[in-house]
Amino acid sequence: MTATVAVPLALLACISMNRLGGKAAATIQGVLLTPSVVPGILLAIGLFFVLAAQRLVGTLFGVLVGHVVLAIPVACIVLLPALARFDWNQVQAARSLGANWPRAIGGIIVPQLQISLLSATLMAFLTSLDESVISIFVASGQNSTLPKLMFLSLRDQIDPTIAAISTLWTVIVLVAVLIVSLRQKS
Repeated sequence: MTATVAVPLALLACISMNRLGGKAAATIQGVLLTPSVVPGILLAIGLFFVLAAQRLVGTLFGVLVGHVVLAIPVACIVLLPALARFDWNQVQAARSLGANWPRAIGGIIVPQLQISLLSATLMAFLTSLDESVISIFVASGQNSTLPKLMFLSLRDQIDPTIAAISTLWTVIVLVAVLIVSLRQKS
C-alpha cells in the first residue's frame, strides 16, 4: 500500500517541481526530502505525537502515513532525474490537441517513465519493508508490520523464524538480480 500511495504523490510532486523550477521547486524539494535526512527516531517520535492527537496510533492509516512519509523522498530521488530528461514538447502537443492533464500524464508521461516508475515503486516498497522504528512507535495489534514483529521477536526470544525469513528475502533479492541481469544480456 505504501508504494501505491507514495509513487503517484511523488510523480505529481516531481512534475510540479520540473514545471515550476526556481525557488518554488527548491522549496518543494527541500520539504519532500526532509524525512530522508531527519533521524528516524525523531521522525517516529514526531509522527507518534501527531497521530496520537488525531487518535490514529495503532491504526492501518497511521502506519500507512508513517511509511508514505519515508517512501516519498526515495521515490522523488528516482523520478526527478527521469523527469529532467523528459521531452515536455510531447505533453504540450497532446494538450494542444485537447488532452487534459490526467490524460496527458496517463497517456504520455507514464508510458515513457515505466522503468523509473517501476524502480520508484520497488524502492518505496523496500523502504516500507525495512522500516521498523516508525512501526514500533505507531503500529500495534493486527496492524503490526513484519519488521516490527521481527525486531520484537529478536529482542524477546530465540526463534529460527527470523533466520528463515531473512534467508527467504535474500533468495528473493538474488533471483530478482539474476532475472534483471539475464534480461539485460539478451
